[in-house]
Amino acid sequence: MIALFETKHLYVKRRRENEDAKESYKNINLQFGFTAVGENVPPQPKAQERMVPYDSIVNLPTSCWTLDPRENYLMWKGYASKWGVRIKSSIHNFISSVEIDTSEKDHDKILCGSMIYEDFMPSTVEEKQLFGKDIAYADEREFRFYFNLPDDSCKKETKAIFIPILPDVLVDEVVVSPFVHPEASKKIVSFLKCCYNLNNVSPSKIKIKQ
Repeated sequence: MIALFETKHLYVKRRRENEDAKESYKNINLQFGFTAVGENVPPQPKAQERMVPYDSIVNLPTSCWTLDPRENYLMWKGYASKWGVRIKSSIHNFISSVEIDTSEKDHDKILCGSMIYEDFMPSTVEEKQLFGKDIAYADEREFRFYFNLPDDSCKKETKAIFIPILPDVLVDEVVVSPFVHPEASKKIVSFLKCCYNLNNVSPSKIKIKQ
């Protein structure tokens, strides 16, 4: 969280680095359409048809979020460290906060959509190639952003990239991990409000035995 505000960059891992090994599967070199976002971001981005080769999917930088507005103990346990925070944003604000040039009309830079959960197998169905996930993860209610950057292909051996971002646009609300001691949590809340002018910051409502 502090690194996000200090560097104004978002750390984004490549899809193949996700813990679900099935996300690293490569299928035949198919092409498909996807939901894309252009230069002028409307409240509800329009779907457009573009094409991208399947064998590049596993290397796409991937930012994963949940559509569940509630806190979830198992999500805290599985994805956040003791010092983690939960950032609330919106699809529109996320896209608006990303500082990459989206002016090239023949190349869409951000692909986004809700995940489709079912018994996962490598698929030839368009949506499932980008947004299919094993049904075991269905409780995550994941919404995913892919970064399809033309100058990233030569760096695909790296595990992650840093995306320039406007934190003030991205962040609507911050919740501090329930695993942080209550007294430390209060200090973190005060620090974030004071140093980064964040008004909507609070400790988790989940109470954990310390």
